Amino acid sequence: MSVGNDPDRKTHAVAATGKPLRGYRSERPWPDNVFELICQEYEGSSKGIDKICESHHDWPSYMTIMHWMVDDPELQARMEIARQIHADFLVEEAMIIADDKTLDIIETEKGFVINNAAVNRAKLQVETRRWTAGKLHAARFGEKMDVRGAGVQLTQVFAMPSNGRDDDGKVIEGDKPKLLPFSKDD
Repeated sequence: MSVGNDPDRKTHAVAATGKPLRGYRSERPWPDNVFELICQEYEGSSKGIDKICESHHDWPSYMTIMHWMVDDPELQARMEIARQIHADFLVEEAMIIADDKTLDIIETEKGFVINNAAVNRAKLQVETRRWTAGKLHAARFGEKMDVRGAGVQLTQVFAMPSNGRDDDGKVIEGDKPKLLPFSKDD
């Protein structure tokens, strides 16, 4: 995964100020392990890749990282693992935020009152992390449930009310069929 010193990535790009642009076509030489370092920091942070890269002046930009992944399936696979771990981190962080009650009640001249601003902010933080985790790792944290089981879709074959009557309340005549609510499609 040697992406840092790829000469094809170092073509000249100069901003209006005459300085090299920070990003995909910049001339900055990055260490060979910079992608791994970015993934590791992303896994244990609530920040996005863009904010992580901005916090390190010697790291490539978000767009550079995205361009590297377009060209390299190995980097795509590594980032997918990082996203799944990041989703786990966000869920853990959401649980900590939800359980933290330190700012929920404040003391005022009228006594103790609920701090609605703090409660609403915590709710927004939890919901944002939950939503993001669901997008990053939908199989584990997504809203949709797969009711097909292990790739086998279940369909209803025959259902009969347990009282022996149809939907209109009339008694069903003749032999009572066995109640088979579901079966596997063959």
